[in-house]
Amino acid sequence: MKSCGKPRADELPKKKNEPASITSVFVTYWEKFDGKIWFPTYSKADEYLPFPRHPGHTREVMKYSNYKLLAGK
Repeated sequence: MKSCGKPRADELPKKKNEPASITSVFVTYWEKFDGKIWFPTYSKADEYLPFPRHPGHTREVMKYSNYKLLAGK
């Protein structure tokens, strides 16, 4: 399964000296684990972010692996 989106809405500064809070769009791939539970296995964001003071390119890659079920009591 694939999902795509931002973790939250961007926040541009209301005043000149306040910092901006801009996030990238992530694409996340999910796989079924143990035939019943979906877990993320790979997330990627590769984007130019238009920060007011210092615009720039950002790239983030996250890989998840070795999921293990915990035994319940």
